[in-house]
Amino acid sequence: MFGGKWYISMSHTLEDAEKTIAAVDEAMAKMVENDFKYVAE
Repeated sequence: MFGGKWYISMSHTLEDAEKTIAAVDEAMAKMVENDFKYVAE
């Protein structure tokens, strides 16, 4: 089961963080579009 823990490192750059945020935004938008139901692509 997912524990909800996220770890970051000082070796991550601002660009790394921005890419991660963009990926999460995209994933969350897809979840909303599908009423939070899993849809395999």
